[in-house]
Amino acid sequence: MHVGYARVSTLEQDLSAQREALERLGVENKNIYFDHGLTGTTRARPGLREALAATRDGDTLVVTKLDRLARSLPDARDIADELTIKGVALSLGGSVYDPNCHQNVRQPLHNTSGIGARQGGRRRWGRNKRWEYWNVITQRHILAVTVSHVDYIALHSVWLLDRESGEVLQKLAIVPFGIGASLPGSLGSGNASGRAPGLQLQIEKLGDQGERVSVDGIEGFAEDVTNRW
Repeated sequence: MHVGYARVSTLEQDLSAQREALERLGVENKNIYFDHGLTGTTRARPGLREALAATRDGDTLVVTKLDRLARSLPDARDIADELTIKGVALSLGGSVYDPNCHQNVRQPLHNTSGIGARQGGRRRWGRNKRWEYWNVITQRHILAVTVSHVDYIALHSVWLLDRESGEVLQKLAIVPFGIGASLPGSLGSGNASGRAPGLQLQIEKLGDQGERVSVDGIEGFAEDVTNRW
């Protein structure tokens, strides 16, 4: 059975998008638990407690993104370990976390490609936005990479967590006019790259072998870690 969990931090925010995403990921509406207006920095959440209690050996707990489950890094590790002990799988946006192997998920977040891109034969700025998010989980690390091109700027970011030490490495780069950004015509497929002063990102398709992400420009980011993905 698939058990879903959704969360928003304020009462003004809407849970509809997360509910719809969970249903697309195979969760029946009756099996979705939620917390409305509660922060993810604490585990003292009624909806989370009910969702965890509803899971049994062989079930899967489904969340759209890791930060919906927890924003505290120790809490995220503890929840994942508890689920593993119970024999419950954890699905993050459709990618099932397995502590014994590497997992990844690639998600196109925003695409208005071609909408109003040309008018009267002339290209219009500001209407060709593309934004991709790529996440990798291994036994030791969690890596999140964003590559985007929104016409007037390119925005790239890297976030790396060492799960053993708790150390976080991160870097953000903004480049005017989208210079150095390259994304595929169809989001979620093909190669994507972002180049900025002091930061280079590359997502490569490897055919049947999946995809590989390379990062250059973060102090303390070991090359052998990159090569494992």
